[in-house]
Amino acid sequence: LIYYLSYVSALTGFERTVYLGAAPAIGYLIAVATGFLWVNLFSTKKLNPTRYTQAGLFCHALIRPLFIFTTDSALVFIVSFIFRTVFISPRPYWYTAVRGWVIDDDCQQNAGKRREGIIVGFGTTIRSVGLIVIQFLTIGMSSAGIDNTLPDGCPQDEYGILYLKLMYGVLGPVICLIEIGIIELFPIKGEMLEKLLEAQRAGMLIKSVVEAEIEVAAGAGQISL
Repeated sequence: LIYYLSYVSALTGFERTVYLGAAPAIGYLIAVATGFLWVNLFSTKKLNPTRYTQAGLFCHALIRPLFIFTTDSALVFIVSFIFRTVFISPRPYWYTAVRGWVIDDDCQQNAGKRREGIIVGFGTTIRSVGLIVIQFLTIGMSSAGIDNTLPDGCPQDEYGILYLKLMYGVLGPVICLIEIGIIELFPIKGEMLEKLLEAQRAGMLIKSVVEAEIEVAAGAGQISL
């Protein structure tokens, strides 16, 4: 936010501080509000978050460039930030569900051996790679012409401004479209997902029966716990 508001929208001082404080605050409020909605849909209604996540990513990829390349207004950029928060709000629920599906499937494929640590660690590594890429893109602003040594409010190089607009208005949406493709190619879905869930339910049923038999045997004095 700070780079766009400072260099593209040319905000300075208190006005920039207000925008920088208001945008995340509004975003968090929206995240909480939409959170109740998704919890109801995905938990109570038992809906699959996959299509909701893809639809939100597509809407974000479609609308963000319109905001970025239509005007340099800070208010419009904040509005686009709010829309982004709404559109991508189902995504954490999909990622959480997928992680559970992968762990359960891996467990069934490996005779009950659970490897949550390896799977979660791999996901963390992938996210770390993404953060490294973001850092390099941030460093690239200087090469593109952004001079952060200039006093606040001084015009920046037009190529530097274009670089920032491309980052927010093109690269971000392209990443969303790639995410949609990755979600679509994810193998645990449809019939495979139904079989996985049935196997999990069967496993839980067997576990309950075994535990009940152990309790009965312990109560009859046949075994000691």
